[in-house]
Amino acid sequence: FSSLKGSRCILLQCSHVFCRECLQEFWSLCIKEGSVERVVCPEPSCVKKSREASEEELRRVVSDEEVRRWKWLRVKNAMEKGELWK
Repeated sequence: FSSLKGSRCILLQCSHVFCRECLQEFWSLCIKEGSVERVVCPEPSCVKKSREASEEELRRVVSDEEVRRWKWLRVKNAMEKGELWK
């Protein structure tokens, strides 16, 4: 991941800046593989805190279809863990 500035980059809510194309490739792969817990800001300090990407951030980086899959996988994972019933 490259920390660059300019129109090819995206500023996340945590104030970290990444190449949009690199972030899109990474998040798309995570979503495709079903690893939604890895759809986070890739900055090491955010990874340690497990700061999940917001839906707004995802919409600015990945396709609508990938956002729908990400949302579905999050609900599915929460149901499997019994978190929706707490």
